[in-house]
Amino acid sequence: MNIRSEVFSCYKMLFRTTKIVFNGDIAALDASRQKIREEFNKNRFLSDEKAIRDLLKVGRDADEFLRRCIVQAEEVKENHYVARIRDETILQDNFLFNPDAPIPAKKPRKKCSET
Repeated sequence: MNIRSEVFSCYKMLFRTTKIVFNGDIAALDASRQKIREEFNKNRFLSDEKAIRDLLKVGRDADEFLRRCIVQAEEVKENHYVARIRDETILQDNFLFNPDAPIPAKKPRKKCSET
């Protein structure tokens, strides 16, 4: 696959992902698609293949982050929400914040002159 088709494929992939992730949220969908267009247009005349490949990696990473880490929540009644968790969403254990937890002190750093 040549680099031009890889860029176009990444562009389409990001648009498809935003359609899935922000389904039903017109404002988020419009904002995300505008940002995708902005970023691709900003680098439209880039000719360095390594720089293009680096940006493709950024695009693929963004796609993966959107698919795995973004969850929509919708308020169904006052103070009650329904989260739209997809099969690819990463689920991890949540821990309550303990404001009384001890915070370890930092060790003093040595100065260059002390070594």
